Amino acid sequence: MDNARDSFVPQSTGGYVREGHEESDLSVRGIVTFGVLLAACGFLSFALMGVFHRYLPQMQTIVFGPPAQLLYNSLALGRQQVS
Repeated sequence: MDNARDSFVPQSTGGYVREGHEESDLSVRGIVTFGVLLAACGFLSFALMGVFHRYLPQMQTIVFGPPAQLLYNSLALGRQQVS
């Protein structure tokens, strides 16, 4: 098996080809940066969902007014039609 590694012959005619595989395919710094940014974006989206969940009903009341009492209104209308 060692003889096969020693007699490495490239298939192309140009350029210098080293023996074995490329050792610089992966960048540890790039992988760590991606992981940190992915975790930060996940935390940020989770925090924004919490903010929206907490404050959106208050903002809806400010913008559109208090919610209508649909069940009460439909019952009142039903009673008026029957009477």
